[in-house]
Amino acid sequence: ESGAISLVCSHSSGDSLLGSISHSSTAVSVVIPSTSLPYMYTTMLRLVAERKACVFHSPAFDISDSLQLKFNPVHNLPVIKDSGSTILFSATPQEAYDTTILSHLLANSMKLPVVHSYNGIQARGAHTQVQKLSEKSMKLLTNQFDGTQSYSNILSKFTLLTARNYSPFEYHGSATASNLIIALNTYSPLIQEIKQSLMYNSSFGLLVVRVYRPWNMLEFLKLIPPTVDEMFVYNSTSLFSDVAGSIYQSKRVKRIAKKFSI
Repeated sequence: ESGAISLVCSHSSGDSLLGSISHSSTAVSVVIPSTSLPYMYTTMLRLVAERKACVFHSPAFDISDSLQLKFNPVHNLPVIKDSGSTILFSATPQEAYDTTILSHLLANSMKLPVVHSYNGIQARGAHTQVQKLSEKSMKLLTNQFDGTQSYSNILSKFTLLTARNYSPFEYHGSATASNLIIALNTYSPLIQEIKQSLMYNSSFGLLVVRVYRPWNMLEFLKLIPPTVDEMFVYNSTSLFSDVAGSIYQSKRVKRIAKKFSI
């Protein structure tokens, strides 16, 4: 089992966290809003250098000018993307539950920090049934891993047990699409509309990114249909930079299009 702690984020919060981790034999679980992630950047660097397991569960939201919560999965992503932490995204309550388990398995196996970004606003108001693992299944999973397991190794065993698959990248649409939309795996009404429209529009495809760090360029390129000649990156400058860098090195796509948001 992992320990769970509560932090009031400030510039000294990292010291409190490091103290808690030093007394724990398994990954410490921290719930932290994305607005507070910058306070944890230097702490993440230390956790990576010292091979310490920790999971940051980030209910990704921003605060509007009217002091209302609004979902923003990319808030402060540029600050932590090069911290050496694994960064995972989940889009639904079921994914959030399963990715929480995967995050802890990964952190405990690799002895590294993991950031799990999920839609806390949607999860709070969701009424969907979440299928939970039994205590027996949890023990079966946790007893299978040592310090050499990668995300793909952990995922394959999780999929065998649950029949739910969470690949690092997931493609939706026609195998002969000429236009490709790329987005982080987060809940967005626009992305849901795009998924539904793909049934009637074979010229577009959608590629969602579930494992943002480490960035697997070869896995990303493998899922792009050879017919694609233009790409659109949704709502993330950081993701755009990774996509553009990968495409530039591969020389596969004629045009890498603009970042867009609605």
